[in-house]
Amino acid sequence: MHYDYCCRLSGERLKNTLLCSLLSLFVLVSTMSGAGPLGSNSNLAKVSLIQLNQETRLSFQSTSDQGFVLIAIKDCSLFIDGQSTRLKSGEHKSIPGRHSLELAQSGSAPVPLVLINVVAATQALSIQATSLAGHQELEDASDMNATLLIAITPLRLSDVRDLADEGEPWKSGPQKTFDLQEGHFAWLSRGIHRLRNSRSTAAHFVTVEW
Repeated sequence: MHYDYCCRLSGERLKNTLLCSLLSLFVLVSTMSGAGPLGSNSNLAKVSLIQLNQETRLSFQSTSDQGFVLIAIKDCSLFIDGQSTRLKSGEHKSIPGRHSLELAQSGSAPVPLVLINVVAATQALSIQATSLAGHQELEDASDMNATLLIAITPLRLSDVRDLADEGEPWKSGPQKTFDLQEGHFAWLSRGIHRLRNSRSTAAHFVTVEW
């Protein structure tokens, strides 16, 4: 009787331990694939950091006619809907249309990608790869729409937005800091921005403007 009780108790403890471990793993995966921790814009896109491994095929369903955009974090080879594709770090591949997307690894190295499932867009997305040398500043004089910034390398950027009315001198808003690991991302609000690389090493990132 005592032995059976101890076995049941140990079994319950083991089950609870496994449940907690699985829950922790789920939270970790959700954090990695849901978004860089700086903002979201689910009315424009669903953005995920994914990784393709050997013997793994992933399928995704588009939510609009705008389809998908893939951003390569590293040089890679993969199958996109059965078609062999090579992408260099920072390059992108657009897959328009409302359909199911299937991705698979082609090679031995894991393939990290940022997958953008476009929910809405009133014009063609503007996608640009940018490199900033250490402590270099990038000022975009244009009035940007909402923009997704994806880190290709670990980076720390300071962001200041112009609060002045049109035609008036620059008026600095509060400074924000984007501290992102490779493959993580953040949203820039609409407006004119000054981005500055806060590190001594080069920062590589991709911007997707709506």
